[in-house]
Amino acid sequence: MKGILRLALNGFEYLRKRRKLKSPPMQLSIEPTNICNFRCSFCPQSDPGHRSSRSGKMSPESCRSILERAARDFYPDPVHRKVSFTHDGEPLVNGRFREFLEAASDLEYIIKFASNGYLVKREFVDSLVSSRIKFNICVDFTSDRMIFEKFRGFAGSYQVVFQNLRYLMEKAGETGLIFVDVCDISPYYIREPGRVEARFAEMQELFGGLGSPGVRFHRRIFHSMAGTVELPGRDRLDRSKYRLCPYPWFNLNVTWNGDVVPCCRDLTPKTLLGNVLEVDSLWEIWNSAEYVSLREALAEGEPQRIDACRECELPYESSRWTFRYLLKTVRSRLLRSGRK
Repeated sequence: MKGILRLALNGFEYLRKRRKLKSPPMQLSIEPTNICNFRCSFCPQSDPGHRSSRSGKMSPESCRSILERAARDFYPDPVHRKVSFTHDGEPLVNGRFREFLEAASDLEYIIKFASNGYLVKREFVDSLVSSRIKFNICVDFTSDRMIFEKFRGFAGSYQVVFQNLRYLMEKAGETGLIFVDVCDISPYYIREPGRVEARFAEMQELFGGLGSPGVRFHRRIFHSMAGTVELPGRDRLDRSKYRLCPYPWFNLNVTWNGDVVPCCRDLTPKTLLGNVLEVDSLWEIWNSAEYVSLREALAEGEPQRIDACRECELPYESSRWTFRYLLKTVRSRLLRSGRK
């Protein structure tokens, strides 16, 4: 019930297009590092010039401070605490990432993060299980080794990720502490629906016998990361129908150095909204002049006024605005683990 009321308040302020909000963000995202060990074709990390800005790693101490202040300012009731350790880089490249998960677990956050899976070794998984740390990990994969190593990983990486995923799934079934989401990247290089479905079925068959309530399979939906990535064979979007992006009303996204950006798609970053390490209360960021200006531009149907939003296709992507997709999003926000 509390989750429904919180979602209703966020949704009300979003639908009313309010610039200053009384409702806190429904989800907090923190980036452990913007460095990655993969160069996926569908990610800005594949661009040699992507890291023209500074690279670095957040300290566990900074992470804990942000989590503590978010709990104090936004989420005094633990039922509302959700954190995603996902943005631009691979979280496990930060050698102290385990301490991030410990801090979040200590503070009763629901934990989620995306990983390429290469560094998710047995020892890492076993250490989290032994500490009773519950988490949801999302990994992109495919049934085709050559395609995986061409568009996502590198020579030899497929088998490593495959074995790491199998172990995660085994532990998910044994412990109930781990939730694994595996996303099929076939739609990136295959356009025909029939072939996409066949590849999706093949990927699921690879993990036959490892199914459990903690394991789910999805088809990846690709986008241009706010205009920074070229997607092969994609038709130009019809930009005649504008829909209001919900991110500035629902999510707070923090990069490795404490900077706040509009959403998970602004990876360069192009637009800064303040720094959480430089304020006493996170409300100073959430209702800052920069955030108000961002919401105002989007509410008035003028995303071109915001650097991060100018080339973004989200307001025009029909697949993101279907009833089924929106219902799935609402469900994931309401359930503490994001699952039935």
